Amino acid sequence: MENGHSANQFTNAWRRFRLPDTAVMDPTVYVAGWPAFEAYIDNQLVYKAGVVHSDPRNKFAFHSWHLIPLPLNFAGKTIYFRLYSDQPASFTHGFISVAARYDHLIAMVRRDLARATTGMFLIIIGLAAAYVYFRRRFPPALTLGLFSGSVGLFTALHTDIASMLISPSYFAWYLTHVPLYAFPIALWWFLDQLTEGDCVLLHRLILAQALYSLGALAADVFGYYPMYLTTPYLVLLAISIAIVVVVLFRHLARRRMEPGSDVTEGKLLGLGSGLLALCGASDLLAGFRVIPFVLPVFHFGVLTFVITLVIILERRFSLAHNQLRAYSRDLENRVAERTQDLSKKNAELEQAMSNLRDAQHQLVMRENMASLGDLVAGVAHEVNTPIGAVNSSADVADRYIGKLSRIVDDHPEAKGLKDEKGYQQAVQLLRENTRLIRNAGERISRIVRSLRSFARIDEAEFQTVDIHEGIDSTLDLVHHQTKGKIDIIKSYGRHLPQVECYPNQLNQVFMNLLVNGAQAIEDAGSITIVTEVDGHDVVVTVQDTGRGIAPEHLERVFEPGFTTKGVGVGMGLGLSISYKIIEDHDGRIEVDSIVGQGTTFRARIPIRHENGET
Repeated sequence: MENGHSANQFTNAWRRFRLPDTAVMDPTVYVAGWPAFEAYIDNQLVYKAGVVHSDPRNKFAFHSWHLIPLPLNFAGKTIYFRLYSDQPASFTHGFISVAARYDHLIAMVRRDLARATTGMFLIIIGLAAAYVYFRRRFPPALTLGLFSGSVGLFTALHTDIASMLISPSYFAWYLTHVPLYAFPIALWWFLDQLTEGDCVLLHRLILAQALYSLGALAADVFGYYPMYLTTPYLVLLAISIAIVVVVLFRHLARRRMEPGSDVTEGKLLGLGSGLLALCGASDLLAGFRVIPFVLPVFHFGVLTFVITLVIILERRFSLAHNQLRAYSRDLENRVAERTQDLSKKNAELEQAMSNLRDAQHQLVMRENMASLGDLVAGVAHEVNTPIGAVNSSADVADRYIGKLSRIVDDHPEAKGLKDEKGYQQAVQLLRENTRLIRNAGERISRIVRSLRSFARIDEAEFQTVDIHEGIDSTLDLVHHQTKGKIDIIKSYGRHLPQVECYPNQLNQVFMNLLVNGAQAIEDAGSITIVTEVDGHDVVVTVQDTGRGIAPEHLERVFEPGFTTKGVGVGMGLGLSISYKIIEDHDGRIEVDSIVGQGTTFRARIPIRHENGET
């Protein structure tokens, strides 16, 4: 024997096999399942295999296969095998067949192709599940990957094809055997996650399997018991599988009674676990020679079980994805609703701010008008008294000058005085001065009346007024800006009805339009005022022959603060206030302009209002 070990350290046994009488080309004997042996034909040693040593108990040779070349005249002869092992039970595990070398290799490939393919497919599924775990952090995918990968590795490496590609070594040994002890842990762990911890027994099975696997690995490493002699392990695994199947079916029966439970998922899990149990039981009973061994089917059962688990996970992924899409759509709808609500509130806030600014402008304007009214009232009171005295004195002086002239004319002694040139000049001068004093007093009185009419001190509420009176009073106030260079052309409509309005506010509009027209005329020109009735509205048109407004500025003339007059001329609030006043009267104001020819403003004011006020 090799490595200097004596065959006496091991139990040996003899086996014989009669070779067939048929002749084949390149004849060989296929032998598998014996750890160490010698082959004899006609008392001659023709082949020897295995390493006879006590530690690690021929583990590298146990699953190896051998092709023993035969002599061409082998027909009818007997081949004797001398077997060596410290485990006599392994003597019954051998398999022998005679055929051509090529036929043996083809049979090996055919025999192991399905098993190796199944193993590689399980490995691929395990890698894909691990990839899903690392991408999605889904714990059941990791345990499914460990289960599928370990069974696939064990299945693919326990083939004759693998033994041709992998040389015997400690690494190869543990690579092919450790997965056998690892996959139940992953299986129980995955089922525990799949049932959401509903089966307490699965926790105990995971712990028991982990302890047993560690013990088996330690026993093999230290040479107490080889991992390939798996009878105790297979018994424990069979009991564990039976317990798990019972627990799973009990769990599925309980879940079926719950409202809204997924019946399809329960059926898939029951089908997969049932096929796994049947295939495992078939291989286990064949291993114990209870039933004839035909073909290993446990790996097919595992593949079917894994496929059902993949379907279950895919259904859960689809359900989670659909729920996520539903949540996403719901979130998008809520965000859209909230955005729409915020947009609406923002628009309302902007409108409120605009209304607040308008109200502020209105308040400022009304306060100004109120201040103007107080000022006009004070001025009118202070001016009317002395003007009344002046007018009265002028009237008295005019009457007494006439009386003095009549006395002189009637008195004979004053005839010479009447003919004197100095007397006549004095009387004429007194009459002229009296007339000038009377005219100036009347002018001052008219201006005071125009101020009172413009401010409408006694008409601050909504009233029915004559538009023409307001325009005329406003013209009196802007007379100093139009005198000498601007002709005022009035084209008032006949029988123009009175208008319901705030008189002082409309006077403010007329003032702004007339002042803007006067300021737009640089040297000389005219302002035409036209009033007319158009349907239910009174239209007041103010047209000037000034420099006009540029087209790019025309749309902004009613914006607060916009002005083209330059610094110090205006604040740009007149037209915006006018626009707001006309709008508050349910009317509208329009503007047309041609650069170099002039500007036309048209203010439409409703004659009547339904509620009697704006």
